Amino acid sequence: MFWLPFFHAMGWKLVPLGLPELISGEWSVAVKMPIDEVTLQSTRAFRGIAGRAVIATQSAPPTVTAT
Repeated sequence: MFWLPFFHAMGWKLVPLGLPELISGEWSVAVKMPIDEVTLQSTRAFRGIAGRAVIATQSAPPTVTAT
């Protein structure tokens, strides 16, 4: 549960999927976190990133198609 306040501070919308449980001596909880454009923008703002952090330098590898 250490990460929950950090994600919340970045503006992520966390939806608990149940109650916390003690697992191996530590409290844990499953959450659903939608990853979308809003999440991307709030994370960039939180980290002070003005634009893209990763820029593609080559074309994507070929995709495998089922026959």
